[in-house]
Amino acid sequence: MYKILLTGSSGFIGSNILNSFSEKYKFYLVVRKKLPKKILIKKNIKIIYFKNYETLNSKLKKIKVNTVIHCATHYAKTHKFSDIKKFCNSNLLFGNIILENLNVMKVSKFINFSTVWEDGNAQKNNTINLYAAYKKSFSTILDFYKKNLKKIKFYELMISDTFGKNDYRKKIINTLKLNYQKKKTTKII
Repeated sequence: MYKILLTGSSGFIGSNILNSFSEKYKFYLVVRKKLPKKILIKKNIKIIYFKNYETLNSKLKKIKVNTVIHCATHYAKTHKFSDIKKFCNSNLLFGNIILENLNVMKVSKFINFSTVWEDGNAQKNNTINLYAAYKKSFSTILDFYKKNLKKIKFYELMISDTFGKNDYRKKIINTLKLNYQKKKTTKII
């Protein structure tokens, strides 16, 4: 069976990938904390819990997967001081440990999700916020591995925005739906 290591399985994109393909492929989910209730454990899903990056590194060395789908991120549109460490851990360090283990895991494809905010307003290297700057930094790290791991195919998907079924995040569509249900006027400026 085709095996996929998925990061960010509790996020919107990762959970939708998991729900759409978990019957067809075997998934390894890398999880720091307790698994959210929205993720149903099925026979094709194996959880890799880790407490620190050293244990993650040793656990990754024990699995073999065909593809890594890297969706994990820490997102903040406008950051606070407390976001800086979270950006560094989630958006750089975590992904770098995954990249460092690609050969050991026998990976043939690495798919990374990033943001168009890396090149805001269609201008190269025009990061919109600190979150995008960290994502851009990871893209630079990814370039290093692309040059040095020639047998692995790397894909980077630059996402502008997402919306779909079971998306309860505070976004324009959900705001419009909620306001309509409450018979409340929505002002769009």
